Amino acid sequence: MENIITKQLDSGLTCQIIPKRDYIEKQAMICVKYGSIDNSFERNGTTYDMPLGIAHFLEHKMFEGEEVNVFSEYTRLGADANAFVNFYSTAYYFKCAENFNENLRVLLNCVAKPHFTAENVAKEKGIIEAEIKMYEDDPSFRLYFNMLRAMYHSHPVRDNIAGTVESVSQTTSEMLYDCYDAFYAPSNMALICVGDVSADEVYAAVNELIPHKPFDVRRKHHDEPNGVKKSYTEEVLNMPRPMFLIGFKDNSFEKPPAEKTAASKILLDIIAGQSSELYNEMYGAGLVDDGFGFDYFCGPGFGVASFGGASGEPERVLDMLINEITKLKQNGISSEYFERIKKKSVGGLFRDFNSIDKTALYAADCFCKDTDIAKMIDCYRSVTLNGITERLYELDVDKSVLSVVK
Repeated sequence: MENIITKQLDSGLTCQIIPKRDYIEKQAMICVKYGSIDNSFERNGTTYDMPLGIAHFLEHKMFEGEEVNVFSEYTRLGADANAFVNFYSTAYYFKCAENFNENLRVLLNCVAKPHFTAENVAKEKGIIEAEIKMYEDDPSFRLYFNMLRAMYHSHPVRDNIAGTVESVSQTTSEMLYDCYDAFYAPSNMALICVGDVSADEVYAAVNELIPHKPFDVRRKHHDEPNGVKKSYTEEVLNMPRPMFLIGFKDNSFEKPPAEKTAASKILLDIIAGQSSELYNEMYGAGLVDDGFGFDYFCGPGFGVASFGGASGEPERVLDMLINEITKLKQNGISSEYFERIKKKSVGGLFRDFNSIDKTALYAADCFCKDTDIAKMIDCYRSVTLNGITERLYELDVDKSVLSVVK
């Protein structure tokens, strides 16, 4: 990977240029440290309690300018554009082969000049309500949020990112402006450009179109008990083969998220990756197929290690997984196997950087977790067997949840 150029401009916006010389396509992404869990906050001495899903609603409305439709402008200029919201961030992005600077101006104007009215907010409600109902019909979505609702008592990570039909109906244009004014401050945002682009031209566009605005929000701290709310949740959707997610609640928040994520993903691969004894035993017995996988994700006040797939006997998969974790705690992890999985993980990371899409996503996630790609890579490279063993002991089998959709 070529040298990454990072600079904070006068507005407070962090600009990150990730060169990809001789790549035809280019991508720009603006990310905001504002997601679905930020419903309650304090600003200028006033406390705001917003409806669920308002960050997602705001993301929808940012594409509708007062004078132009943002998507129409991108189409005219030959760009593909989209946006997303997760638990702790919002991102807007485009990808193009031509007209990068013109498309960049569209992106910057999109986030700098919101246009909310009672009429266009009312129109959007029906669109978002239909989206919520569509996701509620998705078994994978139900499986995932059933796990989180079983795991968390009160933390808003348990709530649908898009909110509910009721919360969407409560959203007003005034609320959207309150959230925009609070969180869409340049010092709470980053612009990431990946490809063969000119840093000077990017800086000039930002300096022209993005004004300085102070960020003065105090986010609400979410009190959450250590244990899970319940250890098992099941929903019947008449699936041809039951789907399952096994989640372990992580309450260790002392280390930076990038360091925890690197150690956790290597550890989960050691426990049940496709080269592990456990995976091959379960696969050989027909308990799982090659769709079985694992993940670790975390954010402010939450962390989840998960394993999932399809199985006719998910309870048996859970038992075997807990037995394997217990055995590794008793016998230790082979240093040779650890080194092999670590090299595989670092290699996979660098393969991902061949993609401008994945590179932009990594950079945005790093910014929202107060780090950068170089530090993230260093976290993977510097993981030790002792560090992995420490994460293993933090994987508490008494804080596990089995979510099943069948």
